[in-house]
Amino acid sequence: MMTIGRALRGGIVKAWSCWRAVLLLYLGLLGAALLGAVPWRSLLAAEAGQSLLLKDLIKGFDYTVLNDFVQTYGAGLAPALSTTLGAVVLFFFVYLFLLGGTLAVVISTAAHFERATFWAGAGSFFGRLLRLTLFFWVLHGLLLAAFGGIYWKVTKGLSPQALDSEGIITASLNWLVPLYLFFLSFLLMWQDYAKLQVVRLDRFWNGRAIRSAASIAFGRLRLTYPTYLLLLGGQVICWWAFHQLDMAIVRTDSARILLAIVLFQVALLLRLFWRVANWGAIGEVLRKSNGTNA
Repeated sequence: MMTIGRALRGGIVKAWSCWRAVLLLYLGLLGAALLGAVPWRSLLAAEAGQSLLLKDLIKGFDYTVLNDFVQTYGAGLAPALSTTLGAVVLFFFVYLFLLGGTLAVVISTAAHFERATFWAGAGSFFGRLLRLTLFFWVLHGLLLAAFGGIYWKVTKGLSPQALDSEGIITASLNWLVPLYLFFLSFLLMWQDYAKLQVVRLDRFWNGRAIRSAASIAFGRLRLTYPTYLLLLGGQVICWWAFHQLDMAIVRTDSARILLAIVLFQVALLLRLFWRVANWGAIGEVLRKSNGTNA
């Protein structure tokens, strides 16, 4: 019988056994991000040069400094904005391509990483994962629109004159945001289960994978939801810990700036490891499920 502990252990073991897939995913995303940063680097060097504002931005986020920088150099940096959309699209496509290979390795019963399985999955499932992502984007948009409508209604169109107290505009967020995140977590869990089912069922159309993912994820909620939240919490704790370390670093010289960059990359790599562990745990649940929904 599958338990939360077995699912967690199986997911972590699977992520560790296919660490090469985690590394390939990290390197691919890093390469896409670096390609997208090249135009900005050239323009920053040409427009801002040795500006003190640029050096202040490196120290950490400061809205005042950022606003002054945009006001001073905004016109000169405008051409780089045209490349931003292309960089985002490139990053997204690279992620989906490598995601197909990663999920193929995760769902495989092989004890170790298999290069052929990874690259075959990357090419085979790219289009199907793209369609699946677009489908869930629609659901995410509907969920956000629903809560946006509730907030609009509660705050009476954000009109202070129509409210008994202006505090309602901010106070309503204290319960609305947690409630939104609660429903969002179920949607994200369904989406991750659907990703694994797309690969596992290996059908051209995603309808059956989406339905069976919902059946398993919500039908065994006492197993699936706590497991998903625990591994999701691991990612959050990882980011929080490295954020605290990053905030503690005073960027006064190149050595400390380099340290901050290295810490960020380590945090990203660990986050990807936990993501793969989450998919590994989902794979364990799917393997133990019987019938046509499995």
